[in-house]
Amino acid sequence: MQPYPTSAEKLLQGSHQLLQFELAKAMSPCIIWITNIHDLDVNESNYFSLGLLVNHLSRDCERCSTGNIFVIAWTHIPQKVDPILIAPNILNTCFKIRRLLIPQQ
Repeated sequence: MQPYPTSAEKLLQGSHQLLQFELAKAMSPCIIWITNIHDLDVNESNYFSLGLLVNHLSRDCERCSTGNIFVIAWTHIPQKVDPILIAPNILNTCFKIRRLLIPQQ
């Protein structure tokens, strides 16, 4: 296995994300759950994935037919989240939730 994804693998990954968003539109109302949002970084090799995510979220916020899609993205490293994702009409509401310590549970 190669340590870095090839161009074809990146394209396939982007196509998979595109398909997921199209399915979400067809199935709306629905919830899209994105884990480790901090791993999407504009300066890294998965730029195509970040670009697709930003385009779909910003475009879909403006369409009334897809207004029923709710996106939840989580991270344990908020400092690493790309600022483009925290722009207006993208992921513009942030909730900070912390797990209780064991004695508090």
